[in-house]
Amino acid sequence: MSKKGRLLEALFSLFLVLILLPTISCKKEPKEEFIKIGAILPLTGSAAEIAEQHKMGIDLAVEKINAGGGINEKKLEVIYEDDKNDPKITVSCFNKLVDINKVPVVITVMSGPSMAVYPLAEQKKVILFANCGHPEITILSDWVFRNFPTSKHEAQTMMKFAANKLKIKNIAVLYINDAFGEAALNIVRKECKNYGINLLITEPFEKDSSDFRTQITKVINKKPEAIYIYGYGKSNGFVVKQTREFGFKGYILGSYNFSVEPTKSIAAPSLEGTIFTLPSFDPSSSNEKVINFVEEFEKKYGYNSLPVWNSVIEYDAVIIIAKAIKNGGYSSEQIKRYLENLGDFECVAGRYSYLPGGEWMCELSIKKFKNGKIYEVE
Repeated sequence: MSKKGRLLEALFSLFLVLILLPTISCKKEPKEEFIKIGAILPLTGSAAEIAEQHKMGIDLAVEKINAGGGINEKKLEVIYEDDKNDPKITVSCFNKLVDINKVPVVITVMSGPSMAVYPLAEQKKVILFANCGHPEITILSDWVFRNFPTSKHEAQTMMKFAANKLKIKNIAVLYINDAFGEAALNIVRKECKNYGINLLITEPFEKDSSDFRTQITKVINKKPEAIYIYGYGKSNGFVVKQTREFGFKGYILGSYNFSVEPTKSIAAPSLEGTIFTLPSFDPSSSNEKVINFVEEFEKKYGYNSLPVWNSVIEYDAVIIIAKAIKNGGYSSEQIKRYLENLGDFECVAGRYSYLPGGEWMCELSIKKFKNGKIYEVE
């Protein structure tokens, strides 16, 4: 080839490179794929502090899963919706997550909102992981699961203790006026009959109120040996506080909500001597899973922050869901099939026992506040 020919060939090659270079340089990297699930929490409103506890557990689990390579090499993402603990808003949030975001699983945490959307989970064939205390929700639909202690489990455990250990003969109940509180009250009624305890009076209280003098006066005038206070959020704390301020000297009994914010801050020091149910998670345990979890929790949220139960169960819930997706598949039907066949398992909270109807239950203990600290009742 002549010198001129070689020059023309070189120029032609350079021409091709210059033409193709923009195409090559502008070629987009493939988008990172995500596995998405939904979570509807009361991020604002009367239950915001409870929602934050649940969210801390969810976020920590997602961080751990993604740091370990994700789920089948895809990162897990949780799409959050705020329902303000309003069942009407929960319905809108659920429809958005399922119809627009196309998630196969939705986590909820409050009884009223969860009860509002379980029919939609059934209708749309989507997993509802309802970590709330209402005792009946998992038996109402095959598409509902949870690993949360129910009001039935809590009330049964407390009434057995009140009858057999405290020898209570009469009791009064102050309960939050929603599906969560009403479900607990129904169980208390049955258990009082079973143990021969006289249920003197029951008084509901509103979740958005702070003055409960009228209800507490009615209850104290009946002279009960014990008052069972079943609620959550700020109102729960105010009821405990005002019950002691009104001079009640008997037993105050309660749920795991006594051990978490905002009840702890609002009711202190009125919580001294109160007795309540609490899942048997011990952050000081020598169990390797618990040690690693507490270290990761403190690293993420501050070394003065110990995980409370709401954070623990949601962490475990996301781990369960992630395993279902990894081993079973990403569709709602595949996740459902895996969960139905999971059986008992061990996680941060300890051993979860599978109960018919789509729920796992951990052991409950009876605890007591003494000198501002929580101790197991012997």
